[in-house]
Amino acid sequence: MTIVSASFTYDRAEYLRGFRRYRVASLGSKRDLLLGIASIVGGACFYFAGHAYLAVVALLAGVVLTAMVVFAVIVQPILVYNAHPKLKDRYSLSFCESGISFHTDEIDAKVKWSMYSGWIQDDEFFTLFYDQREMLIIPKRALSQGDGSRLQSLLSDCFGRAL
Repeated sequence: MTIVSASFTYDRAEYLRGFRRYRVASLGSKRDLLLGIASIVGGACFYFAGHAYLAVVALLAGVVLTAMVVFAVIVQPILVYNAHPKLKDRYSLSFCESGISFHTDEIDAKVKWSMYSGWIQDDEFFTLFYDQREMLIIPKRALSQGDGSRLQSLLSDCFGRAL
């Protein structure tokens, strides 16, 4: 049985980085931001070409889309971190084939893998997610040498490739 353990306390900046990376990877934020900017530029072109109605529609769509991306990637992670005191607790996690054991000051639980719908990984984090606002961010700094590859293998067995 593979068991991987991690113990950590989130640093605010670290949690925000992890949340933002998840949002960029999962929401198509780059595409939406480019579409927003293109719509704003298109609106400006329509305006100078004398198509005021099309300019207003394109500019409005571009501003709204760009604002939605900024909110989802920059503002919402701050709101989530500030609204959840549990994110300031010390986490002790154990990963095995049947799921994850959580231990904090407020939580003592065993969670099955079926609760999560997927995972992503980058150079700093493993992130397990179960909806667009709820995720478990595991800093790689919290893993012992060799545990990163064991956790990656375990997640691949449970979910397939990272998204």
